[in-house]
Order: sequence, then C-alpha cells, then structure tokens
Amino acid sequence: IPSLPGVSAHAPSPDQLLLWDRTDRILLAGDLLAPVAPELWSLAPSQAEQALRWISDCAPRQVVGSHGTLLCGADIERAITSRLTYLRVLRQQAIRAHRSGATERLALHQALTEGVLAQWPVAPERHLINIHAALAEHTGRTLDMDAVATDVRRVLAERGARLR
Repeated sequence: IPSLPGVSAHAPSPDQLLLWDRTDRILLAGDLLAPVAPELWSLAPSQAEQALRWISDCAPRQVVGSHGTLLCGADIERAITSRLTYLRVLRQQAIRAHRSGATERLALHQALTEGVLAQWPVAPERHLINIHAALAEHTGRTLDMDAVATDVRRVLAERGARLR
C-alpha cells in the first residue's frame, strides 16, 4: 500500500487481504483469524494455511481478526496453531467425505456427531462453509457459492425447526 509507509499487504486470495504494519508490528487478518476458527468464504484451506504461516513469520505484536478479535503475545501463536490444526482436521473430513461420496451436509453431521470439531465451538454453518471449501479444494473444483448458500440456509432452517 504505497500511501501508508511501513504498511504492506499480503493477498492469499483475490478476495482476502492481510495488512502488516511493520513499524508498530500490528497485523490485520480479517476472517482468517475470526473467533475460534477461520471463515473460508474466500480462501481455500491451503491458502489459509500459507497465510497463517506468513502471519507467524511476521511475528506481530498484535493481530486484529474479524468480529472484534484482538490477539496479543502468546495468544497469537496459540490461535495460529489452533487454526492450523483445524485446517488439518477439515482436510481429513473432506477426504473422508470424498471417499464415501458424502455431501458436505452429511460430512458436517458426521463430524459434529463424532465430536471431531468439538475443539472449535462455532456455529455449524461456519463449519459447513469450511467443509465446502475443503472438499472443493480436495476435488479440484471451484467453490460453488450458490451451493454453499443453499446448504447454509438448510442448516439454519433445520436448527430453527429443532428450537421450536
């Protein structure tokens, strides 16, 4: 970013931008460091992994993620490690789903029922989005945002019906 001295941008995908202020050692990470688990709307899991490793290499003093996440000190490396582990588990679920022919929704149901994603207590629809991204990357397909939105609406409707 030429107009901001000491600030550089890292773009792990066309729709994701990380900003690094070398002077103050502050990094803006957006959805990559959303609370508890990343949001992979605009990133493949491998892109997220590379970006997390880039963040770690920068050794920031503070990291600002989406939804008001602020990380400092040792919490930064803990968050990065947790998200890298999440991405590994997500890839394993995608491979499993692909081998069995399971849909993304079924893969989500299996992962939640078996407690595979229990370490990352976020809304099921975020896991579903991420499973879509992992399965698309594993199979070499482009992430189908219409299919993601349809599945998310279904999960939300099912959850709403169970709450009534």
